Amino acid sequence: MPDQALVSKPTHSELLRQVSIFGSARRVQFGSLLALVAFLTLRPARYPGTEWLVTALAAYAVSKVLESEDQTIYHFGQIVSGHTLKHLLAAAGVGCLALRAAKIAKACKNASSSPY
Repeated sequence: MPDQALVSKPTHSELLRQVSIFGSARRVQFGSLLALVAFLTLRPARYPGTEWLVTALAAYAVSKVLESEDQTIYHFGQIVSGHTLKHLLAAAGVGCLALRAAKIAKACKNASSSPY
């Protein structure tokens, strides 16, 4: 019986690659990201805080790259994996969306208190 320490467990990314639907899921994730970028490029902003939305989308894109390079990142420093960094960056992206929502709320509040 092999020693348990010598048997490596597959990573989350490796397990997902084995599932046949993973290829189409990746297209959906990156396709929707590209659609949002195109929408932001082609449509004028109706609300303030577009920079926070763009930052959140960039954080999401980078988090997907970190996830795909999970093993490489872990072996580089052996402290954190790409999957861990993905979650941290995704949380930062949500923070950017919260800041955008706060900016929109402030703008709406200022607009409603305007004498015009």
